[in-house]
Amino acid sequence: DGVYLSEYNQIIRNVVLAKGVKLADFADCGITYNTLSRYMGDWEDSTQRALHPNAEGMALIAEQAITNMLE
Repeated sequence: DGVYLSEYNQIIRNVVLAKGVKLADFADCGITYNTLSRYMGDWEDSTQRALHPNAEGMALIAEQAITNMLE
């Protein structure tokens, strides 16, 4: 049994809060399990896994990074 992504993200949030630093949260940038095939450049249908975003995915990440910096 592994840790779900939402649990892992909450662990990160807890550590950030405890350390008093700003979190650059990308969990809601628009890339989800349901949109991986659209936003990931190395998406593999056979394994349903990917690691690297494509240009469209990078744009979503960049927009979220800017939003995080301006908050």
